[in-house]
Amino acid sequence: MKFDIFENGCKDPEIMLLDTKLPYFFSNISKAMNTNAEMEIHIASSKEQFVKLAGMEPKGKCAHCQENKIVIFAPNQFEAETHHDRDEFYKILYNQLFHALYKYKN
Repeated sequence: MKFDIFENGCKDPEIMLLDTKLPYFFSNISKAMNTNAEMEIHIASSKEQFVKLAGMEPKGKCAHCQENKIVIFAPNQFEAETHHDRDEFYKILYNQLFHALYKYKN
């Protein structure tokens, strides 16, 4: 199990907590799914950065999953770029991570 977080200069307080919250969740999901996946999580601080990292327009989406790479807007961009609330950041990130690990396993 291995994952890398690419903050891309984002200074949002929620992003600073990822190093403490994400390893526990990732470890438990990896054990439950019996996988040694390697994941990349990229935090986009703008629509332009999202397009560059994901290779596509967000079109109202706040995250994109492609193989072992997740691109997600920084929490402070959720309401500006999508219809999601800032409070949904971890829920959406965890859903994307679970989805990516499921695809990786199969």
